[in-house]
Amino acid sequence: MKALLDALLRQSQGRARVSLDAVWSAFAEVDPVSAASTEKRALLRRALGQLVEANVVHLPTASRLWDRSAEPYLPQWVQLVRDVASRAVQPEVAWAPELEFARSVTNPKQLGTLARVQEWLARGGRTRPLVPARERSLDIFGHEKAIDAIARGALFDPGRLTYALLRCFPVSPPMVYRAEPSAPPVALIIENHHTYHSFVRWNERSKQYRAVVYGSGKAVIHGVGALAETFSLLGITSAEYFGGVDRAGIQILHAVAEAAAASEAPPIRPAVAWYEVLVDRRLLVAPLRDDTALEPLSADAVAWFTAWLGQPTREVVGELMQTGFRLPQELVGWECLSALLVA
Repeated sequence: MKALLDALLRQSQGRARVSLDAVWSAFAEVDPVSAASTEKRALLRRALGQLVEANVVHLPTASRLWDRSAEPYLPQWVQLVRDVASRAVQPEVAWAPELEFARSVTNPKQLGTLARVQEWLARGGRTRPLVPARERSLDIFGHEKAIDAIARGALFDPGRLTYALLRCFPVSPPMVYRAEPSAPPVALIIENHHTYHSFVRWNERSKQYRAVVYGSGKAVIHGVGALAETFSLLGITSAEYFGGVDRAGIQILHAVAEAAAASEAPPIRPAVAWYEVLVDRRLLVAPLRDDTALEPLSADAVAWFTAWLGQPTREVVGELMQTGFRLPQELVGWECLSALLVA
């Protein structure tokens, strides 16, 4: 019974609820003969009953939450009793040299992740070719986004897992852009796609920017690698960013500028001239509440952004931040831009 409970804990990867597929995997791990038997459903049902009697798992009570495809019926999931799960002792593992740090890991979910990596290394993982991270993630974990989440957590702390160990590399989303090869070597990154379309039309005629790039909201923060590649290809040496004047827009601008500074991408700064146009046009619409008001916004981001602006624009932006209103960048649309072409 304890062997099955330990296997369920490993399959759970730290979650309290274990799916029926994972229950079958745990059962096959501890009793492969029974799991291959024609009586496997009855044997598994009996084993689960013993765990229920021991008060270490709960089964669903609603009949719709049971697999009724054959008899005996089996639960679609089992719920691990939390305090029992936290007391369970993980079996001693002979970790691969690269995973020796796992001996100090106590989190069941993290141990489950490391067990998957251990199995993959044993299957020849060290000699696999380098591939994009989501391809390797599917290979090791059965889910294409698992490494994305793992890389943001403690298992990627120094001295632990690395992309190199997993024989993969992160890939930034490709950049959508429109180039004007004869324009100065400056790029303009636009936060939203409608405004991007209008600026592309304007830049085809004005040729003020070597490229107009679609930032796609927060996506641009994680796409700095692709920006660097694109800018290098086009010979771009600096970039400006233009988005809405709201908490989210300022935070995105600050974050992408910091990400560029920490990478090989050219420097990114606010498109001051376009923010001034945006502020000048603020009275064309009724005041709009900032629906991103709950977004986290650091004082450093606001100070950095407003330091680039002239005094009148800085005052308006400061007032907007204090009162919870915003200016959508769509105020600088095609009608505005086409008028500038005529002027």
